[in-house]
Amino acid sequence: MEIELADKATPLIRIAQLKINLCAVLSHAGKHELARDFAKGAIENVENDESESPKDDLLTTAYYNLGVEYEYLHDLSAAKDCFKKSKLAKDFLPEIESRSAEIEHRKLTRLTQRH
Repeated sequence: MEIELADKATPLIRIAQLKINLCAVLSHAGKHELARDFAKGAIENVENDESESPKDDLLTTAYYNLGVEYEYLHDLSAAKDCFKKSKLAKDFLPEIESRSAEIEHRKLTRLTQRH
């Protein structure tokens, strides 16, 4: 997802936007760990920006992208946490929670079968 920024965006906000765009490109290329790191960096940039620049859309997108990357990396708990912080992904939460429960059930089944 691409974000339009006002002309008055600070350097930190512009870098955050760049990191979000790089996250999307890397994710498309299957480089999910690197994409995750860029999404985390974007969130850090936005949170550290002390200006009055509008940040809600940028932070929402960064958390959404981070959630997607965690989902690709099979860390559904972290994905769920990110989606909760992103206004974009509230519709995905029931699906993520269902998959998390299914994975936990499989883990428990494997553990009980070993003993």
